[in-house]
Order: sequence, then C-alpha cells, then structure tokens
Amino acid sequence: MKLRTQLFAATVLAAATASTYAASSVSLEVKGTLGTPACTIALDDSGVVTFDDIARTILSSTDPTGIGSKKINANVSCSGITLIALKVEDNRAASRPTAAMKFKFQPGGNGPDETNLQTTHYFSFSTDETTPVGLASFAIRVEKIKVDTVEIAGVRMGSDYAAMNGATYANFTHVKPSELVAPYAAGINVPSSGRDFVFPLEIAASVMSTYHIPSAAEIVLKGDATVSVVYL
Repeated sequence: MKLRTQLFAATVLAAATASTYAASSVSLEVKGTLGTPACTIALDDSGVVTFDDIARTILSSTDPTGIGSKKINANVSCSGITLIALKVEDNRAASRPTAAMKFKFQPGGNGPDETNLQTTHYFSFSTDETTPVGLASFAIRVEKIKVDTVEIAGVRMGSDYAAMNGATYANFTHVKPSELVAPYAAGINVPSSGRDFVFPLEIAASVMSTYHIPSAAEIVLKGDATVSVVYL
C-alpha cells in the first residue's frame, strides 16, 4: 500500500511538471520608425550673384585684385529639429586658379576685410572656355548663422561630422570646396540644432593680374557651385 501511494504521488508530480512546459506561446513584436529628416534649401535671388562689369583699369599688372563682394543667404527649412551642415561643391574645379588670390570683403565682418587665400579656400570664377583657364576665382565667407532666429556666434568646418567637432571654434570661416560648415555655440562641441537656418554667404571675387589677360577682348566670367544640406 505504501508503494502504491508513492507511485501515485510521483505520477501526479510528473504530470504537473509536463503541464508547465507545455503552455502555449505568442510572439512579441517591437516596432518603431526612425524618421527621415526633411529639409529644403533655397538661395536668395534664385542663387544668382552678379558682379558689375569689371574695369581692367582697376586690375593690378602684377598681382591678383580683389574686386569686392556680394551677400546672399542660404535658407534651410526642416520638418523637425535637425542637425545639419552646409556643403558647397565647385562644379568648375578644373578651371580654378592654382596661385594665392586676393579677396576684398565688406567691412564690419568678423574676418579681415582683405585677405589672400590659397586654392583650397576658393572656387573657380572661370569657365573651361575662358582664356586663359584659371583667370578668376570667388571665395565664400560664412559667419553669424541663424538657427530658429537665434544668431549663433561660432562656426566650424571639416570634412565630416567628427572633423567639425574636433575643429577650432571660430567666429567666421572661409568655405573650403566640398567641406561641411555648421553653427556651433561657444563652449558646445556639437552643432546647434533647429528647424530653420539662415547661412549668410558673402561672395568675394578676385581676378588675376593684367599680365595674364592676353587681349582687350571681352571675357565672360562664370562660377558654378552646388550648395546642399548634409544631415549629421
């Protein structure tokens, strides 16, 4: 009788154990969407900067001459709070001058009014058909970028996000072709984020000395660059 009792108890325990492991199961799905930033960019005056006819009499016979600057805004509007940078690519890089060029910016900016820049810091202002190739160039100065109407004191430039974060903080920069430019507040090591951005671009032009101009014929100067938004 004792043996039967123990056997029954063991059978019941085994059944209970088997019942625990045989319970049904359901699947748990976790879903979410990482939204794609949506930003649009527009340039004032349809992106056209026009310099008046340049008199040859103002050009130096020995050195490049800065012929002044024009201002234009790059306006960026995003659907949500976004980290962005601006990139300007030179579409005529093959006709860019190879020597240092002199540029004259408007007084009152954070940078010097007149400065010499190397070819890494300016864009071509010559077409492939211009004779000679590399006759002129233009430079872009950026400062005081507005983020949601707040003027950000600093700007950094770099080849990518990490390079910008490691770059020296400054209150202006001369844009390098194909590098990123973003607003940085003082003491903050990440760009300022927002919905609406205004990048003030000051475009300064420079022409080689008259020594490089072969004749008195009219020469058409034309720069061509692509301005784009880069999501960080």
